[in-house]
Amino acid sequence: ITTTALGTAFYIYNLHPGSISISLAEGKVRVAGDKNYVELLPGEKAFYNSGEAVFKGTFNRDQLIGFTNGKIKFEHANLAEIKTILAEYFNREILIVGEAPKINFTGDFDSKKIETILEALQFTYNITYKSEGQKVIISF
Repeated sequence: ITTTALGTAFYIYNLHPGSISISLAEGKVRVAGDKNYVELLPGEKAFYNSGEAVFKGTFNRDQLIGFTNGKIKFEHANLAEIKTILAEYFNREILIVGEAPKINFTGDFDSKKIETILEALQFTYNITYKSEGQKVIISF
């Protein structure tokens, strides 16, 4: 995959081998894969899986800027958003076990420890969690 900076600030995250996301904070970038390319504006994110087309979506720009400053911010985040943010920020695989309730989580964290966020979730939503190497298992 090729990412061309056109006067910008962006974040590239290797989700796992062959799967990459590029989030644009400022400026403009072109992201080209094997089959196509997309151009991103601030607040847009490109996703690429090896051998597939590049596609784009949106993300919370303030959240990305917070990441670069060691802060994690959730604003009415659902479980899928929480899972993605924890996986990206802490480079961990997050597994969800059991029937999860509808989550609408808000909070600001300065911590470098995933456990701080998991403990807040545990208190708020009565979850249990355990770490197994690079995996975090969240149970409901």
